[in-house]
Amino acid sequence: MVGTGERAADELSRMLPDDDARRGLEAKWHDDVEVVWCGSNLKRVSCPHCGAECAPGWWADAVTERHDEGFRTLTVTVPCCDAQTSLNELVYDWPMGFARFRIEVMYPNRSWLTDEELTILTDILGHPLRQILIHV
Repeated sequence: MVGTGERAADELSRMLPDDDARRGLEAKWHDDVEVVWCGSNLKRVSCPHCGAECAPGWWADAVTERHDEGFRTLTVTVPCCDAQTSLNELVYDWPMGFARFRIEVMYPNRSWLTDEELTILTDILGHPLRQILIHV
């Protein structure tokens, strides 16, 4: 039986325009939480509570500390307003996140998925999704 991740990958494959794009598609499971990095697209990280920009050094230290602990938690206290939040809930000016599962497409030959397409994939997985375009 095909798992939900594979079903979502199959559905995403049908959303891609051609065979070249489909060749670069892969569903990936990780034993631990991983940073899904947007590469050089990241412009800033902001607090979801007060909107203040988080210093790049603070953010890097927070991610490194959680990584060194095996990402047992993503909880942080933001320095701007002392609110508790998750690294995943920070506002990333160019989406990124933290996950144990992702579907990766190397060269999709298309732009962002539509809201309707994301809803289809979310329904298959039964879990919210975040679309991240990586620029390397």
